[in-house]
Amino acid sequence: MFYTEERIRGWYKSYARAIIERRNTVTGVLYRDEPAILAWELGNELRNPSGGRADALVAWHAEMAAFIKSIDANHLVADGGEGFDDNAALYAGLSNRYTVAGSEGCSYHRLAKIPEIDLLSYHLYPASWGLNDGADTELFIRRHEEIARENGKVAYLGEYGKRAADAERAVVFEGWLKRTVDVEASAGAMLWHLINDSKGDSEGYQLYCPQHSVSCGLMQRYSEKMELAPALASAASFRAGAVAAGSLATMFLPRPLDNAAGMRVTVGGRDATAFLLSAAQINFLVPAETPDGGSVVRVMRGGDVVASAVMTITRSAPGVFMVDGKAVGQAVVVDASGARREQSLFDTPVAIPHGASAVLVLYGTGVRGAKGWSATIGGREAGVLYSGPQGEFAGLDQINVAVPEGVTGVVDVIVRADGELANAVKVTLR
Repeated sequence: MFYTEERIRGWYKSYARAIIERRNTVTGVLYRDEPAILAWELGNELRNPSGGRADALVAWHAEMAAFIKSIDANHLVADGGEGFDDNAALYAGLSNRYTVAGSEGCSYHRLAKIPEIDLLSYHLYPASWGLNDGADTELFIRRHEEIARENGKVAYLGEYGKRAADAERAVVFEGWLKRTVDVEASAGAMLWHLINDSKGDSEGYQLYCPQHSVSCGLMQRYSEKMELAPALASAASFRAGAVAAGSLATMFLPRPLDNAAGMRVTVGGRDATAFLLSAAQINFLVPAETPDGGSVVRVMRGGDVVASAVMTITRSAPGVFMVDGKAVGQAVVVDASGARREQSLFDTPVAIPHGASAVLVLYGTGVRGAKGWSATIGGREAGVLYSGPQGEFAGLDQINVAVPEGVTGVVDVIVRADGELANAVKVTLR
């Protein structure tokens, strides 16, 4: 009835509105405008076993997520669930099908398709679910992260816990966190639960710091790993965001690696060609066959993951190479007599005599997959004569843009691919 009765659904909406529209008594800010709030979870570990099917629970999530977004456009919405599902085929290999066979009336993979849900939660209590701490748990983590990425969502391990002595528990937790943080580059991994010394251990899951020194040290280490997660960007613009398949990308490492020797890069499990492997920066070619959506970029040494981060892959994500804001490329000037002259865009101003025409040859990446291109120079529309592979260097694209007559001075050149704006670069024309 909680999921289907109209009056109860109305009560839930009134409850949600009361919280979202509450005013912070210290700052005077409404919660819906509060930057300290990341997201709203619809509920904790919601199930509907009496229904037998997940239809009611999925429909309820869709209705409530849409309602919250209608009164609060500033925050993300999460489901807050355990990750239970109703399609065991999506988790082939689990030794026990209880969590994914639908008996609890939940459907993680269907929640992933609701547009208004941004974050997907999954929990981890394998001993209570008939799963082992090793292979089952690794598969459970991997598939929940993959299903979220396949649907353009962000997954996070919302709870995990184990009843065991400190040293034994730390060994198990390290395996789980290595898979979650290192291998899958998850957005979050939250322990159930860390408590203060004055509270008794009523469940057996509690972690006391610093008394449980082995587990506490592990928590500290993986917290620092997540805080110092690598950043991914276009190698041309250094701008964060989506990166195109077949383009050049850069991973920045906030914490330099001790030794870059023997490392390799994979994107979504596919080997990527690395052009620069340094302690703090890695430049690589995104494999052209990488599908759209979320992919994990992993820096590997042998079979170990040294660093990882999630990258969004798209067909086109234009970026133009620049140095100190100036475009990398050449200008080709043809005067009235047909004489042709080329010069670097770094040279003194590009002189365009009266009656001459000029073309800017820009170098970038993430352009070749686009279906349409446009450009402006100094705010005026400029014709794109060519946009595609440069032909000599892997992943490097070339964009040829005709300079509109009469444009002079230090001007911005802005390229669009499929409507997506590249970074603005400057050229000097005279």
